[in-house]
Amino acid sequence: MTESNDVAPAQQFVETLRRRGVVLRVINNRLRHFPSTSFAQMSDAEHATLRRHRAAIIELVRTGASFAPTVSEQQTTAPIVATPAPAVEPALCKFCCGHQCIGQDHPAFSALHFNDSAEVERRRQLEITRHNATLRGWAIAGIERPSYD
Repeated sequence: MTESNDVAPAQQFVETLRRRGVVLRVINNRLRHFPSTSFAQMSDAEHATLRRHRAAIIELVRTGASFAPTVSEQQTTAPIVATPAPAVEPALCKFCCGHQCIGQDHPAFSALHFNDSAEVERRRQLEITRHNATLRGWAIAGIERPSYD
């Protein structure tokens, strides 16, 4: 068949599926039906049309040929109301034995989060601060810093 003979049945096929609420998309050069159950619900004649005019149908879908919206589509177009997001449950903490985290204000936080990277960095900075304070104290007191030679 020539390509001009393929276009009319292809347009009619796409229009028929569109009226049923089926969305056709081309993914990796293959025709996909959404919802996927729509393919199984097609009649034998529609399957035959799809086999015969597959290239023209894929080209129509790929180019995004626009068809006149049906009456049902015009009536069902309603404003989309945003639904509120569900409440997020607090994440479970792997350092707090798989329970909700106890928080940094808890006295056992340092012990439970001993290997936590943020806690390790906090302890390292605290040690550097203490070491520098010791060195400054020696300088203020006029004591020479020890040499490790």
